[in-house]
Amino acid sequence: MGLQQFLLAGHSFGGYVSGNYTLKHPQRVQRLLLLSPLGIRVKPEGEDDWQRFQAKSDQVKKQGGSPPPAFLKLMIKSLWNVKVSPISFARVLGLHQTKKLIDDYMSRRVNAQGNIEMMHTMG
Repeated sequence: MGLQQFLLAGHSFGGYVSGNYTLKHPQRVQRLLLLSPLGIRVKPEGEDDWQRFQAKSDQVKKQGGSPPPAFLKLMIKSLWNVKVSPISFARVLGLHQTKKLIDDYMSRRVNAQGNIEMMHTMG
Protein backbone atom coordinates (compact mmCIF):
# COMPACT_ATOMS: atom_id res chain seq x y z
CA MET A 1 0.00 0.00 0.00
CA GLY A 2 2.88 2.35 0.57
CA LEU A 3 1.28 4.25 3.46
CA GLN A 4 3.79 6.25 5.46
CA GLN A 5 1.35 7.46 8.13
CA PHE A 6 -2.27 6.60 8.81
CA LEU A 7 -5.12 6.75 11.31
CA LEU A 8 -5.59 3.46 13.14
CA ALA A 9 -8.71 2.26 14.99
CA GLY A 10 -9.23 -0.96 16.86
CA HIS A 11 -12.18 -2.51 18.68
CA SER A 12 -11.98 -5.21 21.38
CA PHE A 13 -9.03 -7.49 20.60
CA GLY A 14 -8.31 -5.24 17.60
CA GLY A 15 -7.72 -2.46 20.14
CA TYR A 16 -5.10 -4.61 21.82
CA VAL A 17 -3.43 -5.36 18.47
CA SER A 18 -3.64 -1.70 17.37
CA GLY A 19 -2.11 -0.51 20.63
CA ASN A 20 0.78 -2.94 20.32
CA TYR A 21 1.35 -1.95 16.68
CA THR A 22 1.42 1.71 17.71
CA LEU A 23 3.96 1.01 20.44
CA LYS A 24 6.22 -0.77 17.94
CA HIS A 25 5.74 1.71 15.07
CA PRO A 26 4.76 5.12 16.51
CA GLN A 27 6.16 6.96 13.48
CA ARG A 28 3.53 5.28 11.24
CA VAL A 29 0.44 5.99 13.36
CA GLN A 30 -0.79 9.55 13.07
CA ARG A 31 -3.76 8.99 15.42
CA LEU A 32 -4.98 5.98 17.37
CA LEU A 33 -8.63 5.37 18.20
CA LEU A 34 -9.40 2.59 20.71
CA LEU A 35 -13.01 1.42 20.91
CA SER A 36 -13.68 -0.75 23.95
CA PRO A 37 -10.16 -2.20 23.79
CA LEU A 38 -9.36 -5.51 25.34
CA GLY A 39 -6.92 -5.28 28.20
CA ILE A 40 -4.61 -8.18 28.81
CA ARG A 41 -3.07 -8.10 32.21
CA VAL A 42 0.40 -9.30 33.05
CA LYS A 43 0.15 -12.56 34.96
CA PRO A 44 1.90 -12.33 38.35
CA GLU A 45 4.75 -14.77 38.76
CA GLY A 46 3.60 -18.03 40.32
CA GLU A 47 -0.11 -17.42 39.68
CA ASP A 48 -1.99 -20.59 38.82
CA ASP A 49 -4.46 -20.21 35.92
CA TRP A 50 -6.87 -22.80 37.30
CA GLN A 51 -6.98 -21.21 40.77
CA ARG A 52 -7.71 -17.82 39.18
CA PHE A 53 -10.49 -19.37 37.07
CA GLN A 54 -11.95 -20.97 40.21
CA ALA A 55 -11.78 -17.69 42.13
CA LYS A 56 -13.61 -15.89 39.30
CA SER A 57 -16.33 -18.59 39.34
CA ASP A 58 -16.74 -18.13 43.10
CA GLN A 59 -17.04 -14.37 42.58
CA VAL A 60 -19.81 -14.89 40.00
CA LYS A 61 -21.73 -17.06 42.51
CA LYS A 62 -21.45 -14.40 45.22
CA GLN A 63 -22.91 -11.84 42.78
CA GLY A 64 -25.91 -14.08 42.10
CA GLY A 65 -24.73 -15.40 38.75
CA SER A 66 -24.26 -18.97 37.62
CA PRO A 67 -20.69 -19.94 36.73
CA PRO A 68 -20.00 -22.78 34.31
CA PRO A 69 -20.61 -26.28 35.71
CA ALA A 70 -17.64 -28.24 37.07
CA PHE A 71 -17.38 -30.54 34.02
CA LEU A 72 -17.13 -27.50 31.75
CA LYS A 73 -14.37 -26.02 33.89
CA LEU A 74 -12.43 -29.26 33.62
CA MET A 75 -12.96 -29.37 29.86
CA ILE A 76 -11.81 -25.74 29.48
CA LYS A 77 -8.70 -26.43 31.56
CA SER A 78 -7.86 -29.52 29.51
CA LEU A 79 -8.34 -27.71 26.21
CA TRP A 80 -6.30 -24.72 27.39
CA ASN A 81 -3.45 -27.02 28.44
CA VAL A 82 -3.25 -28.45 24.90
CA LYS A 83 -3.31 -24.92 23.41
CA VAL A 84 -6.92 -24.88 22.14
CA SER A 85 -8.00 -21.24 22.18
CA PRO A 86 -11.53 -19.85 22.48
CA ILE A 87 -11.28 -18.74 18.83
CA SER A 88 -10.38 -22.23 17.57
CA PHE A 89 -13.25 -23.62 19.66
CA ALA A 90 -15.63 -21.07 18.08
CA ARG A 91 -14.49 -22.11 14.61
CA VAL A 92 -15.39 -25.72 15.38
CA LEU A 93 -18.80 -24.75 16.78
CA GLY A 94 -19.72 -22.60 13.80
CA LEU A 95 -21.28 -19.16 13.64
CA HIS A 96 -24.80 -20.09 14.83
CA GLN A 97 -23.69 -22.05 17.91
CA THR A 98 -21.00 -19.50 18.80
CA LYS A 99 -23.51 -16.65 18.64
CA LYS A 100 -25.95 -18.60 20.82
CA LEU A 101 -23.19 -19.34 23.35
CA ILE A 102 -22.20 -15.66 23.52
CA ASP A 103 -25.83 -14.49 23.74
CA ASP A 104 -26.52 -16.93 26.59
CA TYR A 105 -23.37 -15.82 28.42
CA MET A 106 -24.21 -12.13 28.03
CA SER A 107 -27.76 -12.72 29.20
CA ARG A 108 -26.55 -14.45 32.38
CA ARG A 109 -23.87 -11.82 33.00
CA VAL A 110 -26.19 -8.86 32.49
CA ASN A 111 -28.92 -10.44 34.62
CA ALA A 112 -26.43 -11.17 37.41
CA GLN A 113 -25.46 -7.50 37.41
CA GLY A 114 -29.08 -6.36 37.38
CA ASN A 115 -28.73 -4.47 34.10
CA ILE A 116 -31.51 -6.01 32.04
CA GLU A 117 -32.28 -2.75 30.19
CA MET A 118 -28.65 -2.55 29.08
CA MET A 119 -28.96 -5.95 27.40
CA HIS A 120 -31.90 -4.77 25.32
CA THR A 121 -30.15 -1.59 24.19
CA MET A 122 -27.14 -3.63 23.02
CA GLY A 123 -29.32 -5.28 20.38
